[in-house]
Amino acid sequence: MVLIVAQLIWLLINCISYGFTITNGRIVSDPVTSSSIALIQSFRKGRTVRSHGYRSTNECTGSLISSQAVITAGHCLNGWKGLSNVDMALLLLDRPIMVCNSNSSHPFEILKLPFKGLYDWSDQTIENSQCTIFGFGKNEKNRHLDYHLRSMPVRLKAESPSLSTALLTNQKICEVFSLLFLTP
Repeated sequence: MVLIVAQLIWLLINCISYGFTITNGRIVSDPVTSSSIALIQSFRKGRTVRSHGYRSTNECTGSLISSQAVITAGHCLNGWKGLSNVDMALLLLDRPIMVCNSNSSHPFEILKLPFKGLYDWSDQTIENSQCTIFGFGKNEKNRHLDYHLRSMPVRLKAESPSLSTALLTNQKICEVFSLLFLTP
């Protein structure tokens, strides 16, 4: 099952080109094993000038969902104010990137979602579904971000109605290890 990873996270790029920037931030990850996942660094104007008048404030994982859009956790954006229990945001790249093809020197890929059964989910069909989560972060041995994409298989558990929301028809937000993930 494919999963958009949203809080550490989501999402959801292999062979990252530093020439393609995110508005008010940048893609900072090295090449990774999943060609639709990138590490995103967002910036806030600060008193300390570090890079073009910005100082780094946070890093999150995001997924390329079109040639010019990345989905990530809402709390990764400056000035984000949470509405309900949905913690997601859409970042637009300054310009579109070339999507993966065999002749490309920068093979980017758009996240692929399954369409079979897309609109007939229920707590019963989500319960015990096998998913893989991806993300960048700190591991138990290192207190600093190590910039290596990690993955982990998980089984979903439908905890309560408060973990579900109508993002699109019948999509669910499920909490796994204190992280929120959009699940098909």
